[in-house]
Amino acid sequence: MRQVLTISTLAFLFLTGFYFKQSPNANGGKDVNLCNLYGRVYIESVAGFADYKVFVEPVEGFSDLVVYKEEVAGFANQNGLWHFTDNRAFADFSIFIEQTKGFSDFSVHYTDVRGFAGCRKK
Repeated sequence: MRQVLTISTLAFLFLTGFYFKQSPNANGGKDVNLCNLYGRVYIESVAGFADYKVFVEPVEGFSDLVVYKEEVAGFANQNGLWHFTDNRAFADFSIFIEQTKGFSDFSVHYTDVRGFAGCRKK
């Protein structure tokens, strides 16, 4: 009787998706809204500590987000404007620079023109 109860419980959990729940994306279940990424950024050296894994795309047309590096943190207040900080405690989010595009959450292209920064709607 005990085995029947255990098997039926596991079958119920499996069929409802509770026991083997998969995350909806590669970022641990978090939705990556590229149009809300701005502010102070810290570059992690370990991928597991970062909020996002980012691939730096050399061609703007293939990137998901165009980023302008702001010198002053107060001016990084719109989409695609990032101020890189050396202190993790002051960062709004952290990234890990991924070498393989397939392992990244999204790709960025750095621009020298502030007006070109922003989210690329697909």
